[in-house]
Amino acid sequence: MAGDEGTANTLEATPTWAVATVVFVLIVISIIIEYLLHLLHKYFHRLKRKSLIQALDKIKSG
Repeated sequence: MAGDEGTANTLEATPTWAVATVVFVLIVISIIIEYLLHLLHKYFHRLKRKSLIQALDKIKSG
């Protein structure tokens, strides 16, 4: 490749803002997933689906 001299990018050479952005995005995604699981739990509770609630609890704990 043009300009590729065999050097690999390391975490030390990565800008701090780029690392912080990736970590921030991962945290936001995990919070959204946790909130959606909470809403699903409330929905199953309203429908009185005990087996689905138990399955969801296993997913959340595992």
